[in-house]
Amino acid sequence: MMVMNPTSNDNPSIPLPKKTIIVVRGTMGVGKTKLCEELSKTLKDSFWLDGDCCWTMNPWVFSEENKAMVLSNIKHILRNFFENSSCKFILFSWVLHDMDILDDILAVLSNENYDLRIVTLTCSEKVLISRLQKRERKDLIEKSIKHLSLYDEKDHGTLIIDTTNMTIDKTIERILNER
Repeated sequence: MMVMNPTSNDNPSIPLPKKTIIVVRGTMGVGKTKLCEELSKTLKDSFWLDGDCCWTMNPWVFSEENKAMVLSNIKHILRNFFENSSCKFILFSWVLHDMDILDDILAVLSNENYDLRIVTLTCSEKVLISRLQKRERKDLIEKSIKHLSLYDEKDHGTLIIDTTNMTIDKTIERILNER
């Protein structure tokens, strides 16, 4: 895990409890939501923010205004999770194909003390198609396959996990144990 902002405490002799933020990113249908559902059950005192929930609107309209609103909402929720004294782990799942977006979001915590773990989920095209078909989201198959290549690079020290032949439990174990 990367240590971000070693101290935001005016008195370094008083240790601050450190929170852990686990960001789970990847293309649509790769398994972010299912993983975080199970990871949130494994990690006690965890809070989970699914970035897609901030896009829930009818009709769904992608516009600069809505994008700005969604980012503002995510930052607000993330800040509130961080400030909650019972929270030890924050799970944040979202597509996040552009790491500059994550940098912008995490800037709201620039003066805080936390560990950051960024996990990128990938899988084979065949498995991705199967997962989206099971979810009855055939409309996303072409776009999701096209976006798979956006997650190949190890940006920001991200842990890349190919979930093609991996169970949720093994994926969680890898996230929690691999440094």
